[in-house]
Amino acid sequence: MISRGNLQPAHRGYRYQDIATAYVLIRSIVGRYDRVVVDRKQVAEDRIDDLEVAAAGRVVRRQFKSSQDPNRPLTSEDFTRTDSSLRIDRLVLTYVRAGTSPADEYRLCATWQPPTPGDPLTDLLEPIDHALPTIEHWSSRHFRLRSERLWPADAEPAWGALTAYGQPDAEFGRDDVLAFCDRFVIELSLPNASSSLTEPGPLERALIDELSERVGIGRYPNQGRE
Repeated sequence: MISRGNLQPAHRGYRYQDIATAYVLIRSIVGRYDRVVVDRKQVAEDRIDDLEVAAAGRVVRRQFKSSQDPNRPLTSEDFTRTDSSLRIDRLVLTYVRAGTSPADEYRLCATWQPPTPGDPLTDLLEPIDHALPTIEHWSSRHFRLRSERLWPADAEPAWGALTAYGQPDAEFGRDDVLAFCDRFVIELSLPNASSSLTEPGPLERALIDELSERVGIGRYPNQGRE
């Protein structure tokens, strides 16, 4: 028998992604979005492929990450570790390989918290206040990477994962990193999920509220149905 390790964290992550996707799909009905694409890769090794929404003339692609630990922080290693699905060069390649049709915004949506003091990532993050939350009325926190600090002009990039891309024959260069950072939003402190609609967590509660208040499920003439 081949051991596949503990798959429970992966399954919990998929459940979170499914619930968040269901929420956005309900929002798409109410808001009449132009297009919603679920879990489809657009380019080779696409790392931001969980959800694509086209609405009001803009295309936003999202990647969801969750943790059972409500205090789990985002760390610099999430962007630099070799085995991380969020390694920065893979994220930039997702943008570069889209060619002339990149998304207007690439967004990491996570239940994780901002980095802790002392993590080098704190100096590379810039808070932003104009981004709309993925879950309406939820006080998630939004950040952008400070591209000029991540890869200063006439200097080596701050993260070794980008060093090889300073070569003339690399698939992308510093200008592409700066352009990606302009489109990359990091949304943290998203609501956690219980993965149970009968004992809903904050994320399921948001989904149920949308179904009840916006769609009318459970209200007249369906008030007698659960």
